[in-house]
Amino acid sequence: MKLQTLYLALLLLSPTLHAATVTIQGAQTNQVIDGFGVNANHRSWDTNNLPSVLDALIDQAGMTLFRVIYDNTDWEGTNDNADSTVFNWTNYNAIYSSAEFTKLWDMMAYLNQRGITNGAIMNFMGYGPAWLCGSANFSNQVLTAGLEDEWAEMIASAIIYARNTRGLQFRSVMPNNEPDIVREGIHVSGASQYITAMRKLAQKLDTNGLGDVKLIGPDLSGLATGYVPSMLADSLVMSKVEHVSVHNYVDSNSDTANTRTLVQNSAYPDRTVWVTEYNVWCSTCDSGTRGTYDWTYCEGTAKYLLNNLLGGASAGMVYEGYDSYYAHHGAWGFWGLFAVDNENALVKTYTPRKHFYTLSQISKWVRPGAQRIDVTGTASPFSPLVAFKHTGLGQITIVGINTSGSAATLNGALASLPTVPYLNLYYTTATTNLANGGSVPVTNGTNFSATIPADCVFTLTYSPLVVTTTNLPSAEIGGAYSFPLAASGGVAPYVWGVASNASAPLGLTLSTNGVVSGVPSSAGQYNFPVVVTDSTMAQVSQNVNLGIVELILTLGVPPQTAAEIGSLGFRLTISANLPGTYLIQQTPDLNAWVDVQAVNYSNGVVEVTNPRVTSATALFYRAFH
Repeated sequence: MKLQTLYLALLLLSPTLHAATVTIQGAQTNQVIDGFGVNANHRSWDTNNLPSVLDALIDQAGMTLFRVIYDNTDWEGTNDNADSTVFNWTNYNAIYSSAEFTKLWDMMAYLNQRGITNGAIMNFMGYGPAWLCGSANFSNQVLTAGLEDEWAEMIASAIIYARNTRGLQFRSVMPNNEPDIVREGIHVSGASQYITAMRKLAQKLDTNGLGDVKLIGPDLSGLATGYVPSMLADSLVMSKVEHVSVHNYVDSNSDTANTRTLVQNSAYPDRTVWVTEYNVWCSTCDSGTRGTYDWTYCEGTAKYLLNNLLGGASAGMVYEGYDSYYAHHGAWGFWGLFAVDNENALVKTYTPRKHFYTLSQISKWVRPGAQRIDVTGTASPFSPLVAFKHTGLGQITIVGINTSGSAATLNGALASLPTVPYLNLYYTTATTNLANGGSVPVTNGTNFSATIPADCVFTLTYSPLVVTTTNLPSAEIGGAYSFPLAASGGVAPYVWGVASNASAPLGLTLSTNGVVSGVPSSAGQYNFPVVVTDSTMAQVSQNVNLGIVELILTLGVPPQTAAEIGSLGFRLTISANLPGTYLIQQTPDLNAWVDVQAVNYSNGVVEVTNPRVTSATALFYRAFH
């Protein structure tokens, strides 16, 4: 009797396991995903800690889009000249070589270095100069009628400088943030003036050799469809517009869905809708006071993104990547996925907040090129529940939120999709981050039943194991070499090796963690098979290419008179068969070597001038690559 009582008591205390039954409909397709990313303020750029934040966003969260913000839009304090068709480059070069703009250029360059090119998108935020907007008081500002071409000249000059002078790689620009309200951008009087200004900018870019640069807009603060019909009716503007953008800080996707409907029913159905700012609203975060980043808030950030994807968005950029100071607010903003630990510190450090992980549940596994597919059936308590297929990667991904306070079962069937052996479960809760929940078997390649932890953002995903490194950087004979191979899909961790019937080039080895290293000893072009095995013992082989070259370097002395040596210094030439940087050094005694000059070139012969003049002491020279 006591045992029965105990059993009944345990039964009463145990939570009810909710269950949902759905079908993932591979044949019912929607928008293709362009990517996910963050808003990133240039003002925080430094070379100490911010690169590691950007690295985490790229490498850990899989972010591919960075809306790089410059504020304010008032850098042309006085009009460069009276002719908006003539750029006063003396004036503009001084502005764009300033310390503040250098932060923008250097941050864009770092993103380029990390492989973010088309995904690095400049955005101009904050109020404008008085001469352009009729008032120094942003509350009274509106772009002066008739000066739309001057606005276009100011914006175009920054874009031209970025491309032509700094050599930055980018595809698109968001030229005016939230033009429908004051302070947040260059305020305009309405849709008509906005279209006029965008036409002027499109023409400026085309006539100055930047016809390939696309525009994204209108980036309105609210009532997102307000300027969209006028935009879609203008063929010149739409010839430059790549994505139609909305902002969303409410728990609704109606603006996104309505905008996508307008676009699909227009003459430009191929344009996609991007949500270029979104988050759960934080009433204090713009004014220098931290918000409450509890689980409800951080789970909500992921929910807002998923709902906008259900509304037809092809991309989402959260506001914002990290806490930063904003000039147009005159205060620190505290929306960041990464929190600044002390905004007053000379060298600032950053710590991820919980919504870095909730968003990573989406951005890490839903890759650019994935297509949203329908989910039918009874999904409760999973809401939202969104599914994707990526034909190129052979990937299937389901992302959702278990809204129940207890674990719940998701019973699913995969229809019109490739046969898969399992789905990997990852989840984030109030107390865990991107936890690995193990593999869920898929019976006959179509049916699965997954137990999802309580109150979590979760991902079920399958990607076939693939070696993604096929070409290694070239190596030099006698030079130390080290480069990691990469794989995707399967179930990490991976174990690497060279195929049993092959070997790595002489002098090099492949470690079990995938690093090709050593000191190569034989020149040539090599193609050797590597094998990677995941934790389920799935295994694939891939041939990788590696060129090993021999460095041949020659120093020569050109004819030179004593007078030339006295005025120019001693000259020599350097020729080599490898591009790169060469360091020239000199010494009078073959012991203490002194750097003379670093020479960068791609090929051919270059001349090096020793800054020293004639000397009675003999000097010896050498070059390092």
